[in-house]
Amino acid sequence: MVFKIIFATLFFSLFYAAGIATLLSGIEEVQFGRAVAAWPTVAAHLETCTVALQPSAEANVYRAAAKYTYSVAGRHYSGDMIAVSYWGTSDPEEHEAICRQVAGMAPLLVRYFPAKPGISVLLAPKPAWMVMKLAIGVIWLLFVTAFVAVFPVGNDGERMLITWVREKFARRRTGSDTASGPPAGAI
Repeated sequence: MVFKIIFATLFFSLFYAAGIATLLSGIEEVQFGRAVAAWPTVAAHLETCTVALQPSAEANVYRAAAKYTYSVAGRHYSGDMIAVSYWGTSDPEEHEAICRQVAGMAPLLVRYFPAKPGISVLLAPKPAWMVMKLAIGVIWLLFVTAFVAVFPVGNDGERMLITWVREKFARRRTGSDTASGPPAGAI
């Protein structure tokens, strides 16, 4: 019984770690996106903006691909980043709309990182793009928590973890905590 609980704890800890890592990465991405929104802007020249197809085994992924040039303090730079947290999707129209938006910007302004002007983005981050990892991390953690709550760990799998923990604490309160697991034959 104790081995099952230790194994389950270690096993589910890996899934919790993945969810926490995704959540922390999402928080960092939101903070970075907010910082990018405050970066200074400078006029730029758009060389190209096209929708690129990136075939994969699961589905075709489309993404806007842009090339632009700009100058900061007399130095010339080129860039290709559309925005922070910008991902490709299976919908080419979404990315064509982004290309139309970028091509229609007059004047075209680029946000650049003041400490390293060679790092730049065309568009201010969209909140929906920035919170994607946060949402995935939260959903993942909720899923793992729900699964852990119903995972069988008792004798022959008849008990659920959440029931075992509740009974363990109830026995401690009444002072009858002599068994290391749930009572034999209890459901």
